[in-house]
Amino acid sequence: MTTPSAAVGFFIVEASALIDGLDTLLSSPGADGPDAEAFVRLARALRGNSTMYRQTEISRVASAVERAARALRERAIAWNPRLGAALVATIDDLRILVRNVGAWSSADDERALKRAAELESLVPVNAAAPARNAAEMGRAFLATQTSELAAALERVAANPDDKTALSALLRHSRSLRGIALLKEQPVLADVVSHIEHVAQTAEQSNLASTPERQELFRGAAMLLSHAAGEISLGRTVAGAGPEADAFTRAAGAMPRSETVAPPVIPVAQLAFDGDPAHVVSAASSPAFSLASRFRVQIVSFAEHLRRVVADAMDTVNTAGSQRSANEVRTALKGLIATAESFSEAELGRRLSHWLDPAASLNSASLADIDRVARTLADPGSSREAVMSLLVPPERLDSADHVGTGDSGHSMPPAPVTADTRRRASATPTGAGLREHLRHGISEIGRLDKEPLSPRLQLANEAIVPIETLFYSGREALVRAVELRNEIRRGPELSSDQKLTELFDLLDLALAAP
Repeated sequence: MTTPSAAVGFFIVEASALIDGLDTLLSSPGADGPDAEAFVRLARALRGNSTMYRQTEISRVASAVERAARALRERAIAWNPRLGAALVATIDDLRILVRNVGAWSSADDERALKRAAELESLVPVNAAAPARNAAEMGRAFLATQTSELAAALERVAANPDDKTALSALLRHSRSLRGIALLKEQPVLADVVSHIEHVAQTAEQSNLASTPERQELFRGAAMLLSHAAGEISLGRTVAGAGPEADAFTRAAGAMPRSETVAPPVIPVAQLAFDGDPAHVVSAASSPAFSLASRFRVQIVSFAEHLRRVVADAMDTVNTAGSQRSANEVRTALKGLIATAESFSEAELGRRLSHWLDPAASLNSASLADIDRVARTLADPGSSREAVMSLLVPPERLDSADHVGTGDSGHSMPPAPVTADTRRRASATPTGAGLREHLRHGISEIGRLDKEPLSPRLQLANEAIVPIETLFYSGREALVRAVELRNEIRRGPELSSDQKLTELFDLLDLALAAP
């Protein structure tokens, strides 16, 4: 147990501070023991500190204290007077052990071994292991993220002109929306979606804060704090209650606004003389044509739209329907913006006709949007096929009325449920499955004769032997002499890489016929 004197001094100062913190927690433990989170944090820091400074015996005692702290936090053991007395005695001995680091003796080894063994006997090895299952851990994580978002909302409400706090709020909301368990809390999901929309609009528009927005953030913070407690107890956040009512009133008082599109900066603005040629230039032979790049982009956005529509179909006439409608509209706007960025103005205009039907969130409109997205997601679909499906919804309605003689008071369509979609695409069974497999097996060898796509004809298919790209014979010797002269000119030019190249050139010269 010997260390340099400077390191010993640093260790004693740091470890003593941590031990004082543990002693303070144990001085007023309460009915359930000391603050579990703080106790674990300090014990872990003491164990890591002693391990870093190679104080092995102290590290073992600190590990025993940390294990006891974890067991208390996970409620694997209950706080009792015997455990409390053992921890107090261990902290007192740790203080002595740290003080004796500079003059360690066998008595200190015995003291550390005794204290570690006593705590290990009171806290079995498997007692500190987390007893929560995956679902409980997921709920705990969701509750923690919800609580952090509530704190971020309170900071923005207290400092409405703080752009950093607003950016932090958006980061927290996006992190929370990425948690899968959020779908099990539709009220929470709606609140997070609404808050993110308001915060994003405020950030992009760069407008001054309003009392209505501050009141909305305060109401959302209260509701999210309440929601975090409900989630931690394994409950579903209710849509009725004082917190929910306050948030609803605040949301109703907010003026309606659309998300402001981010500013488009011309490339020429990035050049000091206004000439964009210095910033970006067109490739002489681009790897992708504009049409092929457009197909790649539009397929990606269309696949995303299909996933959002599928989720929305499951939430028709439920508490999460408004959030799903907003997500469908957002995905559709992304598709429209992509089309317009590739100068497909007509496609974007026709797609924009579906924004209002997407907001209504009825099964028929969702089915139509899914059909359009499926066609766009198919790389083999033609532009004409896509345009034929993009008939404005009002024209579809009028055509249906003319064809059926309906006066417009028809029965609403039956909602498309997840079970209906699963039954429609179910895997065949019995004789149908055998026929499906037989047909698939018989078609396996067809690809040898009929490829999926025709062979791409290249402009220049001349095959260049790789040997022609190497030095050989006399050319290799000439290059070797040049390299030798470079090495001779100065030691700073000499390197292992040049020597390796020189030897390779000699090998190429010898290998020439």
